[in-house]
Amino acid sequence: MKLSKFEQKIVLFLFLILFFNFNNYLKAQDFSQNNILNNLNTISCETAESCKIKGDDFFKQQDLENAIQYYNKAISIDSNYFKAYRNIGYAYFLLNQYDNAISFLIKTIELNSKEIKPYLYLAQIYIDLRDYDKAIDILDKAKLVEPENPQIYQNLSLIHSLKYQLNSTAISNNNSLDLAINYIQKAIVLDSDNSTFYVDLANLYNLQKNEKKAIDSYNKALKLDPNNAEAYYRLGMLYESNQKDQEAIKVYNSAICCNVDQKEIINVYKKLGELYFKLKQYDKSAEILEKSITITQDDIDLYSNLGNAYLKLNNNDKALQYYNEALKLSPDNQFIKMKLSLIKENNNK
Repeated sequence: MKLSKFEQKIVLFLFLILFFNFNNYLKAQDFSQNNILNNLNTISCETAESCKIKGDDFFKQQDLENAIQYYNKAISIDSNYFKAYRNIGYAYFLLNQYDNAISFLIKTIELNSKEIKPYLYLAQIYIDLRDYDKAIDILDKAKLVEPENPQIYQNLSLIHSLKYQLNSTAISNNNSLDLAINYIQKAIVLDSDNSTFYVDLANLYNLQKNEKKAIDSYNKALKLDPNNAEAYYRLGMLYESNQKDQEAIKVYNSAICCNVDQKEIINVYKKLGELYFKLKQYDKSAEILEKSITITQDDIDLYSNLGNAYLKLNNNDKALQYYNEALKLSPDNQFIKMKLSLIKENNNK
């Protein structure tokens, strides 16, 4: 079919637009590649080690992109410098660029199979990706490098715990929970002063519905580290779940009174406020929640719960104040809007 002159012009016009855009795209790609090369060429360090040291400085400042540039420069000077590959792998892991991280960590292990860190980083990536079989394979190899490294067994315990929780209703899956307990017990044998391991063990006993052993392990964790925020939080929740409210209150208050970083126990404040509210101790609920919002001002539940407590105390002004604060954090929250409407209706009567 023959095109008219007008249609020919349209076709030519569209072709020129496509050609222009494609040409610009190629130029952009060339510029991007040249920019990377130029960055490497302008980095001022003479040896692979000095480049790594500068990269480490950026890493400490959490400037991972610049750190990667210096590590790449180190590799351009010495292509077998495994420490640079390892650090790039870890940087990409922190940036959630898992494909890049895996490539660099595997290369690290190829260059130096005797260092434990790349195995642990690689295993953690596979755990995050829920590729548990690959993670186990990597950790089995790590055991050949450092058979007495407790972190290996902690990670193996975590994997089997996750596998159990994914399919906890299957009878055959109890084996995963048993393996998780065995591995964390092995970690404790290797490092009996690590309170985190006891928290992990307590969490597993909790999954096993073994309340006595769970409580005992949480208490061992707190004996080793009286500032272990997670141990307080988990122990309090365990008491709550078993309707032992007074024991839970005691644990939560212990966390607040000790030297734990208050930001780490904001959930303890929240749970304690909710527990006092459940027990109809609304004044105590309001008091503890008032303290919590001096620590963090971006938790909608804290403001909403404060509004609930003051509403029960018939302090509508305070209830309005905190519901409005909650609404600022969640403008479309229908529950809070309903509460505000009810208070305004009552005030108008």
